[in-house]
Amino acid sequence: MIDLSLEGKKAVFTGASLGIGAAVVKMLADQGASVTFWLEQKILLKNYQNIRLKGMEPLRD
Repeated sequence: MIDLSLEGKKAVFTGASLGIGAAVVKMLADQGASVTFWLEQKILLKNYQNIRLKGMEPLRD
């Protein structure tokens, strides 16, 4: 049987600010991988501001 577990595995991911990249980083972490990733602050801030303009409040850590 093949072990497809990501527990204890390491991943490096760039482009994790939004979209597919953000989803992949979340999936890897949810599956137990240790993930190092890069976020662009400008993109995060722009998306945050756009969401607020629509009258919604995004969740933040």
